[in-house]
Amino acid sequence: MMRPIRSSLRHSSSGPGFVRRCSVRHGAVALVVGMAMVTVVPATTAGARPAPPAAAPATSWELTSVATSGTSAFLVGYADAPSTAPVALHWNGSALTATPTPHPSGGAVLLSTATVPGTADAWAGGESCTHAACPDAFLLRWQGTSWAQVHLPHVSGSSAIISVSASSATDAWAVGQVCQADTFSCAVLLLHWNGTTWSKVTAPLAGDLDPFVYSVADLSPTDAWVVGGTLSGALALHWNGKSWTSVPVPDNSFSEAFNEVAAIPGTTDVWVLGAASGESILLKWNGHSFSAFPPPHPSAGPLADYQLTAVTASSATSAWTVGYSFSNSGTLRTVVLHLDEGTWVPVTSPSPAPANELFGVSASSASDAWAVGLEASLFQSASSGLALQWNGTAWTTLKVPVPEVPAAGTPRARRLLQPS
Repeated sequence: MMRPIRSSLRHSSSGPGFVRRCSVRHGAVALVVGMAMVTVVPATTAGARPAPPAAAPATSWELTSVATSGTSAFLVGYADAPSTAPVALHWNGSALTATPTPHPSGGAVLLSTATVPGTADAWAGGESCTHAACPDAFLLRWQGTSWAQVHLPHVSGSSAIISVSASSATDAWAVGQVCQADTFSCAVLLLHWNGTTWSKVTAPLAGDLDPFVYSVADLSPTDAWVVGGTLSGALALHWNGKSWTSVPVPDNSFSEAFNEVAAIPGTTDVWVLGAASGESILLKWNGHSFSAFPPPHPSAGPLADYQLTAVTASSATSAWTVGYSFSNSGTLRTVVLHLDEGTWVPVTSPSPAPANELFGVSASSASDAWAVGLEASLFQSASSGLALQWNGTAWTTLKVPVPEVPAAGTPRARRLLQPS
């Protein structure tokens, strides 16, 4: 059985809430293998170019990931009404603008973005539907002024990119999943950028049951991490410049998965966010092993039944983790924790709507951090992107522009991500 990939507000199998992420990446990508419905498109007159599709403001959309370099920031996600399409916002230091995102006519979503150190470039990855595959690994590159779709090596089966990370203009990783319809099986997808082309890299997972990966952190050409899980527990892989090796993880009830890994600038260490016994757990790699830095236990108030979804660090002493908390009344509030002298401490964060979730976080310094997600009505009939910014003193809500997407529903939009 295919597993879902992230968190979910809405679980309806109809209406604009169908394309959702499900409970915090506790398994492999929810790829629908071999089930895409074929849409017959009328042939155009020879030599004639089809008219571009009419555009309309997105009426239901969310932000899934953010990457900041201090002077700029990239926010990505997807709309699911009136059509399924990738969305992207760019921060130029003073304002957010919606940037066009090229994609196949079958629809697409963006799940992760990363800046490229030392440049004005960025990467963004997800999944799409083309004439040949649904889903199909999908990658965009920002080269200073606009996004362009990037050619990827052929992958046999249904594939998706879940996470991207770069250490330089000539070193980047994109990771995800590839599934086969005939065997109902999935495998890890690891793609590497050398400055010119993307190529597939083998993962050392032949003996693991049903492996899946959720996040990558690229520290340097000789130092990168990928985390995820298998049927037997959490998974951590390390790249030494030549090959990937499996790294032992603690046995402290990590029965589900590691959901996110984040580099700690100025060091060779990383933060890892995972799930243990139904609760979120944070661990730090110190060069030799993982040690636990548990967040506060669920309690009354903002931390009642909370779930963490992302982690980032701007230095060895400054790190953030974000998520959401939920109540019996159906309301959801943003949750933000900051590392304070080795202890995770709650920090007040805006929750502008009855239902709010944070899915991504990025920090470039102690006075510059971003968190993104969605805000929705109480019954979550529609949603919009949510962006929060930290200025060194407080988190504030930013006004986000509404992106435009194709006005007509994309043919295979509802085959991209399964409902829970």
